[in-house]
Amino acid sequence: MFDVLICMHVLSIFMVLISLIVMFRGEATYGQKLLSYFMIAELVHSVGYLLELFSKTMEEALIAVKFEYLGSSLVAIFYMMFIGYYCGNKERKLFERILLICTLIGVIMVWTTPAHGLFYKSIGFEKVDFNYRLVLEYGPYFYFHCLVAIVIPWFVVAWTLFQALRKEKEKKKRKNLY
Repeated sequence: MFDVLICMHVLSIFMVLISLIVMFRGEATYGQKLLSYFMIAELVHSVGYLLELFSKTMEEALIAVKFEYLGSSLVAIFYMMFIGYYCGNKERKLFERILLICTLIGVIMVWTTPAHGLFYKSIGFEKVDFNYRLVLEYGPYFYFHCLVAIVIPWFVVAWTLFQALRKEKEKKKRKNLY
């Protein structure tokens, strides 16, 4: 099962790379750039996760997790920005920048974790069957980071899509009345 997971993960990384190569040909609109940023963030996250799966020491796994956070912290925010643009919503630059700054602080905290216990209180490493895994005890900033980098952007995506569908239904109703 582990080998199937690895194969699927490597295949998805190659598919993202091919998509990026196709997108980088020619001129890009703002929407295409946002989608590219989203895909690059997901690519960095996927490569970091793949490295974590293959890590044999705690240091290797911790470096891989740090790279995962470089990508995963930005995935939902860039997707939120893309969906907002795609649905024709006005840009919320201040809101987006606040989310990006809070996420950047979270990434810095992950990279400086040994110096404080704000993101991870403790870090362990154990062997499970034939694989190794990190055992992490989360600190207080971890939950704030999840709120800022995951919950809020996905909530905004869901709300944006809900609003877009509602507007589309209203347009169809008006069209049918005339």
